[in-house]
Amino acid sequence: MTNIKKLRVFDFDDTLFHTTAKILLKQGGGNFTYLTPAEYAVYEPKSGDVFDFSQFDQIINPSLIKPVAKRFYKIINAGLKDRLTVILTARGPKANVHIKEIIHKIFKIDLPVITLGTGSPQAKADWIVDKINNEGYNDVFFIDDSPKNGDAVYRSIKDLPIKYKVVDLSTPRKYEGNNLDTDHVGLSEDIKNIVDKERLKKAYKFFANFLSLPSNKVKLEFGSLDGKVQGKVDVKGKSKPYKVDSYIIIMRTNSPFSNDDQIKTLAHECWHIKQVEDDRYNIVDNSWDGKVYPKYDDDDPKERMLPWEIDARMNAETLYVEYNRYAREKGAATKIIKIN
Repeated sequence: MTNIKKLRVFDFDDTLFHTTAKILLKQGGGNFTYLTPAEYAVYEPKSGDVFDFSQFDQIINPSLIKPVAKRFYKIINAGLKDRLTVILTARGPKANVHIKEIIHKIFKIDLPVITLGTGSPQAKADWIVDKINNEGYNDVFFIDDSPKNGDAVYRSIKDLPIKYKVVDLSTPRKYEGNNLDTDHVGLSEDIKNIVDKERLKKAYKFFANFLSLPSNKVKLEFGSLDGKVQGKVDVKGKSKPYKVDSYIIIMRTNSPFSNDDQIKTLAHECWHIKQVEDDRYNIVDNSWDGKVYPKYDDDDPKERMLPWEIDARMNAETLYVEYNRYAREKGAATKIIKIN
């Protein structure tokens, strides 16, 4: 019987904690702008770009992300036998002591903090592969808000003789596999979370009101979707002249994701409707602010890098936070808490 040795890896920024630190981007033409960690995670560098990460030497205005913190707390309280739990971050070494301090302050535990000093997704993947190959870890959990980091880790470990789960919080999506069991090899998407339709209906009402969506044109339905798609918007209308008559948001009846992740997906789809209503996204000719883009399959990685998808990912997270603030006021538990 194979001895199980567990490795649990958590990203820091926008995974376990939100902070207000930003990256200064100096562009080739002499322009300056600031990027949040979420914006940097999907930014495609251009020739002449120079990044300044000095704000990340400190921990500025941290707020704990409660859904991930709950999982983190459960893992660190499960004991340390045959288990290593670490913080793996792109931040540089100057931030190491500050991250350790805040982890100790909030969770009352001292854990290894690995500050890679680079935003390269492969650096995180290589660190994890080294732990697998040289220290014998064969049950790996990795969670990060960057799709690039999630993809790099998944590609690097998916064929290794281990059990793994890679969680990408940006979509949200996850990859699971168990190569320790010869009857169950490679990627597995076990459908285990039955959709809470009533909760999603309540969330939809909030999103529709918050975004001033045209309620007479939008309908929420539940059904089957192809591949790994968790939600989509079907649009009915005319191409010439361009006119949208109605929207149908379809949420997957069964999902491998938690109810909170399903609400994030719903927020993402509602934001797409807002994009169309604001005349930014023309769903017929596949254009954004007048520029036409190629059409890709829903599960094509290039689809996720189109401007309306990037815009929806960033704004859906904010929309989700607003929904939880509303839920808290109505008596539900908040999902994000501030640190005093």
